[in-house]
Amino acid sequence: MTRPQYSLFEVLENRTLMSAATLTQDEATLVNAQAQLAADKATSISVLAADRAAVRAHKPGSDPAVVPLINTWKQAILARANSLLADRTNLKTTTNTDKITVLQDRMDILTDKKDGNTTQLTADRMQLSADLVTLATDRSTLTSTLSSDVITTKATIAADHQAIISKRLADGADPEAVMLKQTLLDDSIKWVDTLAVDRRAVAADALVVAQDKHG
Repeated sequence: MTRPQYSLFEVLENRTLMSAATLTQDEATLVNAQAQLAADKATSISVLAADRAAVRAHKPGSDPAVVPLINTWKQAILARANSLLADRTNLKTTTNTDKITVLQDRMDILTDKKDGNTTQLTADRMQLSADLVTLATDRSTLTSTLSSDVITTKATIAADHQAIISKRLADGADPEAVMLKQTLLDDSIKWVDTLAVDRRAVAADALVVAQDKHG
């Protein structure tokens, strides 16, 4: 059967149109993510400024007895940052190493096909399957570790800060002043986490757009 003369050009044109449409859609997603980040950043500034003003207005007195508890709380915050950084670094490094191994497997398979080495081709295909399982397992395990640490470290920080509040109230501090400080803390943590999620979304969308443009 004779192929139409311009069928190849039509296929290439369709692929080009599909790629352009995908790029346009992904660029729009990136713009939305950037807008969300900007909006959340503006809101966080406004909310935290109001919280700080409320705290200052009540002029809560100092309580030397809570200093050790504050130090414990600060150490928990630092430990959380270090733990989550280590988790994310381990996830990225390990999965990148796995991906390189998978890429090498695919290159080996192409070489086997080119050389007509059917015996090695079978072995390399089995190796590729095993390495794909390793990649999936590592990604799942390390992501689970990160998620678990996010929860447990936040719970530790919350418990440490609750100890500070309880001590201040027990020592006769103004309950409203203490609650205003708690609100400031809660909002600070909320917006730090929110902006972190927004920034990761922007970075991920920017990577997709880059891949669309450069293949």
